[in-house]
Amino acid sequence: MKVYGLNPNSNLVYNVRIGGLCKLKRMREAKDLYREMLSKRMKPNWVIYNLLIVGFCKEGMLEEAKRVYEEMGKKRVVSGEGRCYFGLIHYLCQSGDFEAAMGVYKDAMGKNWMPGFKTMKMLVNGLVKN
Repeated sequence: MKVYGLNPNSNLVYNVRIGGLCKLKRMREAKDLYREMLSKRMKPNWVIYNLLIVGFCKEGMLEEAKRVYEEMGKKRVVSGEGRCYFGLIHYLCQSGDFEAAMGVYKDAMGKNWMPGFKTMKMLVNGLVKN
């Protein structure tokens, strides 16, 4: 990697590695790589959090996705264009956990995020189902 000017301990390299593991549905390995970043005192960006959140959601591991979201909040990482919020709200609504979806929505609104039409539609549909 250094030959190509890439630092193996950069967020970009971890983005690619974690993203690849998530696509391969190897979420435990992706989470281990995330922990490795933290052990190196690196600061994961919103892309890494989004990859993990959506990856866990796609695998039906919603509790793990919520934990990653909470860690993101504790580290005060701002979600790029609300993608982390949208992904988590989407999967929580899809799973029927409307209360948790509303919790993420309220939290995101407190961070000055403005939901788009799709997000509002998901929440309204979830409200109607409940």
